[in-house]
Amino acid sequence: MIANALVLKGGGIEEYGIKLSEKLQSAASEAALARLFPEFHKADHGSWGTAVKRAKDGSDSPLSAVGHQGSNDSHPVARVVIGAIGGGKEGSAIRADLRVAPYGWPQDAMDAVLLALLRDGTLSAKDSQNNAIGVGQLDQQSLGKARFYLQEVRLTVKEKMGVRGVFGIAGVTAQSGQEEAKAVEFLDALEHKVLQSGGDAPLPPPVSATLLKELRQKSGPEQLMAILDAKELLQELWDQACSLAALKEKRLPGWERLQALLHHAKGLPVHQELEPQVEAICSQRSLLDPTTDFGAPLLQQLEQQLTAELEQALQQVSQVVSAELQQLQASAEWQSLSDAERNRVSKGLQLPTKAPPVVPIERIKLLEVLQQRSITGCKELAESMPTRFGKARSAAAKALEPNIQPLKLSSGVLKDEAALDAWWAAERQKLAAALQNGPIQIN
Repeated sequence: MIANALVLKGGGIEEYGIKLSEKLQSAASEAALARLFPEFHKADHGSWGTAVKRAKDGSDSPLSAVGHQGSNDSHPVARVVIGAIGGGKEGSAIRADLRVAPYGWPQDAMDAVLLALLRDGTLSAKDSQNNAIGVGQLDQQSLGKARFYLQEVRLTVKEKMGVRGVFGIAGVTAQSGQEEAKAVEFLDALEHKVLQSGGDAPLPPPVSATLLKELRQKSGPEQLMAILDAKELLQELWDQACSLAALKEKRLPGWERLQALLHHAKGLPVHQELEPQVEAICSQRSLLDPTTDFGAPLLQQLEQQLTAELEQALQQVSQVVSAELQQLQASAEWQSLSDAERNRVSKGLQLPTKAPPVVPIERIKLLEVLQQRSITGCKELAESMPTRFGKARSAAAKALEPNIQPLKLSSGVLKDEAALDAWWAAERQKLAAALQNGPIQIN
C-alpha cells in the first residue's frame, strides 16, 4: 500500500516514478532547486558553449544555438544581464552576481550573452585603462576584466550596412561587426586625403575638416550614427579633397621646376620680369586655382629664355676654345715641343683638346645641364680660356728658352694716332728694358 502511495509536489502536481523512495527524492531535489534558483530555467540549455563560439566568430544571431530566434537583447538571460550592468560593471562582477541564487546560471550563458550584446551594439566595453575594446577583441579569458556599459544609441542591421557603405567613400571595407573598429581607419583615410588637398604657399590651406574633428569626439554607436547622418557631407568633403589633391599632384612638380630654374636666371632680364609674378602666386596661394594654371606659362617662358641664354653661352665657349686652339697649335713654340711636353702642359692647365660641340638643349634636360654648369659659369669659362691658353704658349716658349720672360702689354682705349704713339712709346720702352734681361714672350 505504501509503495503505491501518490507523491504530490507543490500545486498538486504528481511526481511519477517506480519506487516511492525515488519519487520522494526527485520531488524533494527539484523543489529545493526551484526554491533556491527560481531563475535557473531561463538559462537551462546545454548549448551555451556553442553560442559563445558563434559570438566570438562574428555571428549576428549567436543565441540561436540555444533556440532563441529573436533579437539578442530579448532573450531572458540578456534582459537580466542588461539590468545588472546599470551604470557600468565588470564582467567578473556580472558573473559573480548571476552565478548565485536566484539564478545559478553557467558562465557560458553569461559570457555568450555579453559577447552577443557587445557585437550587436547593445553594450560597449572598456579595459582597465579606460580604452574602448573593439568587437572581436574579447574572449572568455579577458572578458572578466572588461567593464561593460549600456549604449544609448543602437543601430539596426540596415543602419550598420549603411555605415559600411559610407566607409566605402574612402575605400575602407568592413565586415559585419567591424563597424566600430573600422571607423577610426575611415576617419584616418579622410584626414589623410584632406591633408593632401593643400599645404604651404603657394598651395592653399587644406580644405576644412571641422566635421572630422566632431566625429572623432564621438565613439561607439553614437559615432557610427553620426557618420551615417553625415554621409552626404563626407562624400562632398572626399570629392573636394580628391580634386585638389589631384590638381596638386599635377601642378606642384612644375612649380618646383619653375623655382629651380628661376634661381639659375638670377642676373638675367627674365628673372626681373618673372619674379614679381611668382611672388604673387605665392602670396595669393593660387597654385591650385580651379580654372587657371598660373605657373605653367611662366615656366614655359623661363625655359625658352634660359635655353636661348645657355645655348648662346655654350656657343661662346666653343668659339673661344676653337680660336685659342688654332692659335696655340699654329705657334712655333708649341709645334717645337714633343708630344709628351704638350700633354704635360695641357693637363697642367686643364686645356680642352677640342672645342665642345654645341647641340640644341632638350627642354627636359635643361635643369640638369644648368646644374652641371650655369650660364654664368659658361661665361666665366669663355673669359678664362685666353688666359689659360696664353699660359700654355708661355710654358712652351719657356721650355724651349728657359730664360724667356712672359710679358703682357697693357690694355686701353686708343682714340687717335697721338694716343697710339704715346701707348707704343710706353710699351716699347717696357719691351726694350725687358730685353736687357733676355728673350720675352708677349701675351
